[in-house]
Formats: sequence, structure tokens, C-alpha cells
Amino acid sequence: MRNRIGAVVLGLLVAGCAGSQKDVKAAHDAGEGSERVFDVTTDQAWAASRAALRWNDGQAIEEHKADGYMIATAPMRGFSNGASMGVWISPVGEQASRVRVIVSRSYALNWTGQSESGVLGDVAKAVALVKAGKPLPDNAP
Repeated sequence: MRNRIGAVVLGLLVAGCAGSQKDVKAAHDAGEGSERVFDVTTDQAWAASRAALRWNDGQAIEEHKADGYMIATAPMRGFSNGASMGVWISPVGEQASRVRVIVSRSYALNWTGQSESGVLGDVAKAVALVKAGKPLPDNAP
């Protein structure tokens, strides 16, 4: 019985593993993620999103501006096992932008790491700074 329980737990952990940039792109293609429309231009949304990824330990941010997205990986740190994060930005009229965030954690059961709502909340904080004409700091305010 003990071996069966161990096998089930191991299976759940392995099945819950993700965290690659490929997983983030697949989730985008499947229409997943969390999104919000901000009253800023796409350039302003781009700068705010890049800052939000940095604030969430995003490293080596790959910017694919022509395709409307950026992607980054957060390393294992503290209580987080790392994650891949993607942000897609599209215009909604001339002065508004849709920002969609997808986070794929290295282990699905890791509830202390990066999240879509956390990254999107940081985009909102960065947008507020941009709209107030303030610079975007390297670290989260």
C-alpha cells in the first residue's frame, strides 16, 4: 500500500511539472492565461510588462516585439522552484493595450512562486508609474 501511495504522489508531481518556454507558448496558443486592458499605448505596455517580468525574477528576457510577446525564465530561489513567464501585448484602439500573461511553474504544486495574477498586478503597478511620468525601477516598488 505504501508503494502505491508513493507512486501516486510521484506521478502527480511529475504530471505537474512544466515550466518551459515551450509550455508557455503552447498555453498561449490554447488561449490560456490572464489578461487585462490598460489605457496605455503598446510601447508603454511593453515597457511596463518588461519591468514586471524583471520584478518577478525574470532573467534573460527574450523580446519578440514584431510578434507581440516577450518571455523570460525565473530561476529557483527561496521557496520558488522557478517558472517560465510570457507576456503578449496587442493594441486595443490607439490608446489602449491588451496584456495577456502566462506563467508556467516548474512544479504545478508550487504555490509560492510566480503567478499570472502577480505578474499582471506588477504590470498594473508599472503602468501607473508610466502614466505618472515616473521611471520604472529595476526592483519592484
